[in-house]
Amino acid sequence: MNRNIAIVEDEVEEAETLRSYFARYTQEYGTAFTVTHFLTAEAFLNRYRPVYDLVLMDICLPKTSGMDAAALLRRVDQSVPLIFVTNMAQFAVKGYEVDAFDFVVKPVSYANFVLKIHRLLGKLAARREGEVLVTQSDHMIRLPASQIKYIEISGHRMVYHTTGGDVNAYGNLREAEAGGTQRRGQIHPSAPFHRHLSARLRHGAGGRGGAADQPPPAQGLYPGP
Repeated sequence: MNRNIAIVEDEVEEAETLRSYFARYTQEYGTAFTVTHFLTAEAFLNRYRPVYDLVLMDICLPKTSGMDAAALLRRVDQSVPLIFVTNMAQFAVKGYEVDAFDFVVKPVSYANFVLKIHRLLGKLAARREGEVLVTQSDHMIRLPASQIKYIEISGHRMVYHTTGGDVNAYGNLREAEAGGTQRRGQIHPSAPFHRHLSARLRHGAGGRGGAADQPPPAQGLYPGP
């Protein structure tokens, strides 16, 4: 399986070191990576799509800092693993405010890099929850499938009713079903998306059930997991 990596680093030499580490890791352990390098937080955020398995973010970036960029990232993607790269370990603890997966201190050694990537890949392999790509006005976001209760569709306007609130989007029923197949992770890979959504409605989030999770009977409603 190929893993998509984003490196946000203004020092080209540091970014190339990380890129070489990924290439070496592939040779030694077999996991393939596609690495994309961004020199600034602005370039990364302006072109962001929720397709990455890991974001490596330098904290000390020009203009928008890595910490501020991470906060903006979490507005559109709450689940992508984020590892801060920094030469100031005292700032790394702030990474927990943006749900950072980990941090590494410069200069990054290959041994430490391997430990972090081993841990990351273990988390990704263990992740059972699917994710759905949702199109909004000018960007895409990623929603955990288990949080979707049902989807309301009117023309090309969609409302994903989730356990965390409503999310407005654009698309149609076909795209909603296709979005269910584009999720990362291994949740019911052989089952159609709507079956997983319907099962969650029958049994309720966490298996408890209850009328609160049931959508109102109306035309144009697509049941969620």
